[in-house]
Amino acid sequence: QFLYFIAEKPTAMLSRVAVPRAFARAAVPAVGASAQARHLNIHEYSSKQLLNEFGCKTEFGIMCESLEEVKAACAKIKTEKKVVKSQILAGGRGKGTFKDGFQGGVHVCADADKALEVAGKMLGNTLVTKQTGEKGLVVKKLFVTEVVPAIKRELYCALLLDRATCKPTFIASTEGGMNIEEVAATKPDAIKKLPVSVHDGISEDACREFAKQLGFDTEGCEKMTKQLIGIYNLAKSKDATMVEINPLVELENGDVMCIDAKLGFDDNAQFRRPEIWAHEDVGQKDAKEVKADKYDLNY
Repeated sequence: QFLYFIAEKPTAMLSRVAVPRAFARAAVPAVGASAQARHLNIHEYSSKQLLNEFGCKTEFGIMCESLEEVKAACAKIKTEKKVVKSQILAGGRGKGTFKDGFQGGVHVCADADKALEVAGKMLGNTLVTKQTGEKGLVVKKLFVTEVVPAIKRELYCALLLDRATCKPTFIASTEGGMNIEEVAATKPDAIKKLPVSVHDGISEDACREFAKQLGFDTEGCEKMTKQLIGIYNLAKSKDATMVEINPLVELENGDVMCIDAKLGFDDNAQFRRPEIWAHEDVGQKDAKEVKADKYDLNY
């Protein structure tokens, strides 16, 4: 069933049935890959809602659109430190720069007062990253979260499509984290792959073996397996073309969590996944692209 929905839409072009361009190269993670001209990306907070729905563990967080909502969110977050994340549909937020010179679209704040101060500098401001171009994107939403304590290590994990085999494939690296592009370029052998059968799906045994290759102990293998099964079920059930977790972290207490998430969906799935398209943020799209969408055109 994985990705076969494309053939169900009569107007879908044959050239788009084979392999979505979102899965650019099997050995190179999605972080730098070219996306489809017509491709739905959703915000981090929405991605994590979906991950939670399928049993994947993430940190607690609340989406906010005003300083009043940020203040209320901080009161509900138990950790003294808070993380304030700009929500734009582009990567490189942490190293981005706002038009007024304020540095970073992701901040770890010492307390609620500092979180409120940082939020005030982000909301309504334009964030420029390596993926937005010089024009940047206006930050209208924030994701305020708890701080994840005692991180033992960071990994990269994504479910993509291997262009060579036309199979869904898990790609992961113990040297991933925030520098996965560099790892892919300089240490390709550090990237592990786990092919998934289109017909039979993926087994828990295969996930455990994959987790073992990534350095998890017996207990950690079970927890990583749960994350992998959840990611696969999400992609299969919601017609996702990409589920990228960067970083996926292992904590000192043995827990495994998805700390940042990026999900993508082919627009051919829109007719049967209205609940996914409800997450679309049209305000983050180019006005000409929005107009083209109305006429089912690529722009």
